[in-house]
Amino acid sequence: MRLLPGCLIALMIFVAGCDVAPPATRSPSERLEDVGALEALFPDFEEMRLEAYRHDEHCAYIVYRRGAFSTAPDGSSCNVFTNKPIGFDAQARADYDGLTRALSTAHVTVVSVGELIYSTPGRLNAATFDFGTNSFVGQSYVFDVRGNYNQSEEGGAVYTTINNGWYMVVDPSR
Repeated sequence: MRLLPGCLIALMIFVAGCDVAPPATRSPSERLEDVGALEALFPDFEEMRLEAYRHDEHCAYIVYRRGAFSTAPDGSSCNVFTNKPIGFDAQARADYDGLTRALSTAHVTVVSVGELIYSTPGRLNAATFDFGTNSFVGQSYVFDVRGNYNQSEEGGAVYTTINNGWYMVVDPSR
């Protein structure tokens, strides 16, 4: 029994140093908070006409109205999107850093944003937010105003409805 307080302290230190829990382990109310924070960023996405974003320890990549920019413009696994990037200029770096700060408010670690679809007037209709760290592999939030997913399996992925066009996706094949 003497070890119990020491184990509890070690557990508290371990948990304090961890990222937020993966989406699949978050409660329904936490998921609502997550997607609410992400949806609050839609006007920014629409203004910058975001097409793709990636942020991890190996890569910074953004495609938006000014073009495609990357920390690895010569080509690498960093550039998984379709646009051929160039190196960051000062404005692209400022825009990327601003978007990274804004995404950090979402309570989850967003590694990439992709599959963005806009309506004719420029409103965001669909987007995928991936959590690509090792503990989050195959987990994402998907927004799609068409709302044509159910709590079912679609191509091996399990889509769980969160609310109003938002889904949590767990895809063990990714």
